[in-house]
Amino acid sequence: MTERNRLDEQLRQAQKMEGIGRLAGGIAHDFNNLLTVILGRTTLMLGRIEGEHLLRRDVQLIQMTAERAATLTRQLLAFSRKQVLQPAVVNLNSVVAELEPMLHRLIGEDIAIATRLEATVGQVKVDRGQIEQVIVNLVVNARDAMPDGGRLTLETSQRHAPRVPCPRPHHRSRGLS
Repeated sequence: MTERNRLDEQLRQAQKMEGIGRLAGGIAHDFNNLLTVILGRTTLMLGRIEGEHLLRRDVQLIQMTAERAATLTRQLLAFSRKQVLQPAVVNLNSVVAELEPMLHRLIGEDIAIATRLEATVGQVKVDRGQIEQVIVNLVVNARDAMPDGGRLTLETSQRHAPRVPCPRPHHRSRGLS
């Protein structure tokens, strides 16, 4: 009977996790709809605000913040498996540079973050939300590995993976040459 109880508890936990994933996906979807309105309105406002008007910087900040929130929402949707990946060509250095201010807040004061971004790094085709999540996860793992503080360096560089030949399928000879 104990084994059955343990299995029942595991099933309940799995069902709870599935429910949480669905809830997160639903909330993220609704939030994404709200962000679409905010981003649309800020784009319209920026088109109407002349050159160096005092409000221009505020509207640009609202737009940048909403874009970051949209990225986080895409990550939540990907987590809940309700979003199809959207690979696009991006500059990895730009991704790291744009994430850096958030990473400083995430890592805390005891760890210094430095970046070494090689200028010749080419474009990569990735889902931006996924690569951002990879970077954030690496930084969080590094933070957790340095409980007494330290220095974290994020570095990009050009590397070429060796080409691995595809194995040829083996065909049985049927007497034909």
